[in-house]
Amino acid sequence: MSELEGLDGTVNVFVNGKEVEVFMGARVRDALMTYDQEAFSEHLQGEVRIEDQEGHRLSPQERVANGAQYFIDKK
Repeated sequence: MSELEGLDGTVNVFVNGKEVEVFMGARVRDALMTYDQEAFSEHLQGEVRIEDQEGHRLSPQERVANGAQYFIDKK
């Protein structure tokens, strides 16, 4: 097990500054859905995009990393 993974099978990430706990192996879409169902729906409709802390646009299929910061950006 990586030092980045929680001992209980979860990882913690931040979406728009809010800490969100997701399962190990979760993807960006899982973190977004856990954060806010409405934001997830907006993403599915192409109304928002997801970026990391460096401003890189992310695919919802990418795996999350413990402690990572993700931001929802309206198009």
